[in-house]
Amino acid sequence: MAAGNSELGAKYLEDAGGAEGGAAAVIAGNARMARGDRALALRDWLLAAPTPELQIQLARSVYEQSTTSAGGVAIPDRCRDALFVLEAIKRSPAPPTIQREAAILRATVYDELDDRQSAIRIAGELLARDPGDAQVEDLKMMYLIRNADDSAAIAYATRVLEGRASWVAYFVRGAGHLYRCEVPQALRDFNDGLKLPPGNDYRHSWLHQNLATALWESGDVAGAVSEWREYKRLQPNAPGIGEMIAAAQAGRLARRTATARTP
Repeated sequence: MAAGNSELGAKYLEDAGGAEGGAAAVIAGNARMARGDRALALRDWLLAAPTPELQIQLARSVYEQSTTSAGGVAIPDRCRDALFVLEAIKRSPAPPTIQREAAILRATVYDELDDRQSAIRIAGELLARDPGDAQVEDLKMMYLIRNADDSAAIAYATRVLEGRASWVAYFVRGAGHLYRCEVPQALRDFNDGLKLPPGNDYRHSWLHQNLATALWESGDVAGAVSEWREYKRLQPNAPGIGEMIAAAQAGRLARRTATARTP
């Protein structure tokens, strides 16, 4: 059978094979998935994952395959497959660290499915247990702005910034202001966010992209082009940026503060 979306990754197969019957269950699950028996395949794969550590690895292996439709499994179906495994973890006596990891992944999958309300709810449940969880705070802010809830996103980002420095909070609050045509506030937030280190997170480049838009809306053509060029340097494969720069320089780019949501 060709490797693809209908099979689990080799690393998971290697680890699961250490459990009694693990490799056989994985192979059986792969065969069922290839035939389209998704529910039975997932049950086989769970049989091969007797520990919480293997179960979360199984969930990640399935979710990572949602980035492609190879193997005949639709991307939304593969996301739902991951949710099936993650719900099994939620019902299990897995330790708190695994439950937290599984909950974050569940929220991520719901976001991928454009079910931001579920993602926001899960983030809220995690924060109710640990109000100081910065990673989950950052996720919740992103979900709010992606859900087009500008007022809630601005309010929550402001609350986060009262407690700690966060480029994510500046980005989210700035995006909320930009979508509301509040350009001076957006400029301030994007510039403040860029003063903070990116922490190896590619999304930090979104500050340059959105700062460029805010500068363009303010009438600063040179500043906007400079920031778009910086964004293109950081994200060379980002679509449409070269064309946008050319249109701005030629005076063909319209000024409208209502812009696209986060990439």
